[in-house]
Amino acid sequence: MSVGRSTFESDAHGAKYVKALDAHASARDRFFELLNDACNEHRLQDAEALGHPALAGIVRFLDDDPETGWVVATELRFRQAVGVGVRLKMEELGWVKTGVKGPVASVHFSRAERYVAA
Repeated sequence: MSVGRSTFESDAHGAKYVKALDAHASARDRFFELLNDACNEHRLQDAEALGHPALAGIVRFLDDDPETGWVVATELRFRQAVGVGVRLKMEELGWVKTGVKGPVASVHFSRAERYVAA
């Protein structure tokens, strides 16, 4: 299982962010690499289990990565695409959105969707 460009294209909401991802191809590819890493899949789920938004589990990697860090710092649409990517990954892992957002300790992200196991 992995989330990639084609996953975004086939998702009605995700398709709106393909241009933002494609505008920064190296950051996009690195984001997908981070998102699909087995350890990071566990971090997403562990963050929710500990009462934090899933994004909190990997946000430090996005903020600090040389490929993604500058893009999430400067591009709102790319940051929004990150949220969509996390949703797609969490759904793939069997979680559903709660409709509630929680705080994220990050320089570039302030709040993110919360999930519950389906």
